[in-house]
Amino acid sequence: MEVRSSECQANHTDLFFSVVIANYNCGRSVRQAIESALTQEWPDMEVIVVDEGSTDNSADVIRSVWRKDHGLLKENGGQREANNVGFGRSAGDVIIFLAADDVLVPGALRSIASVWRTGLSNVQLLMERVDAQGRPIRNVIPKIRNVIPKNT
Repeated sequence: MEVRSSECQANHTDLFFSVVIANYNCGRSVRQAIESALTQEWPDMEVIVVDEGSTDNSADVIRSVWRKDHGLLKENGGQREANNVGFGRSAGDVIIFLAADDVLVPGALRSIASVWRTGLSNVQLLMERVDAQGRPIRNVIPKIRNVIPKNT
């Protein structure tokens, strides 16, 4: 997650979020990643999916859930390059990088906005690992000691 400028709005509800999703051959999971971003309860955001020349059904899946947001197709150059391409097309005050096999939990953007402040350059959200059926595996990453309590 990166900040476009060193200043952010005083009213955190005015933050514009960009969610960049890097995809390569994740046709089985990219739909959930996109939908988890598109269903965030936040007034001002964009979702940018960068597909890196997938050879599976990813392009069809992406088109089937696509709305007004950006979709980019490019040759495979790795996740870092896909993130850089998405970042270059983004307009957000806050940029979230999401892999195509990850999802944002409901309220993630609200939680980020609640701790946002001028000069902040990174917010690390805890990730819960799940199995192929979506069942929690019971370990959270990264393993850190001091965490910001979950918003209720």
